[in-house]
Amino acid sequence: MRVTGEVRLDVYLNEDGSLDKVHVVSGNALLAGAAQNAVKNWKFGPPTVDDKAVKAVASYSFSFGM
Repeated sequence: MRVTGEVRLDVYLNEDGSLDKVHVVSGNALLAGAAQNAVKNWKFGPPTVDDKAVKAVASYSFSFGM
């Protein structure tokens, strides 16, 4: 099966940069699973505001094509 398309994710980070949760905003369920698995393997630095660690949300788009 060949599936193409775009997946949008919101990635929620804790103060230490660890992954809190991943929310699928849009996209094919099969591709969304692949995108979520990829993000779970990423390493993030601590998000900061004015040199203070904070929780944060980052949005990412993944394009799957042939």
